[in-house]
Amino acid sequence: DKFRVNPPPNDLQLAARAKLVRLEVEQIKLMLPQETIQNRVIRLCAACYAEGPYHRTEWQYKLANRCDRHHLLLLLECPNCKAKLRMPSKWANGICKRCLTPFDQMAELQKGG
Repeated sequence: DKFRVNPPPNDLQLAARAKLVRLEVEQIKLMLPQETIQNRVIRLCAACYAEGPYHRTEWQYKLANRCDRHHLLLLLECPNCKAKLRMPSKWANGICKRCLTPFDQMAELQKGG
């Protein structure tokens, strides 16, 4: 949940995990994230959140700056008051911590193009 950068497991660690879960090492490798995760800034597509209120991992990929579904710029802060987004585990209410703007209403202020 904190999106810390962890080094990928080495071959010995992968082999141990594969044995534990009775899979091949190559199968385990396919389950690992294929892109680097952005760990310092939380991102949000308010339009996606309005459709289903949960955080999507693909919003955190370093190379992602737009929602691939709505083609909107991912939000890094509340477009209303400019407060940084909290960790997704604190999104129980789905609102900005400062101005209380609901995430689903932020989609109206999210820039596309």
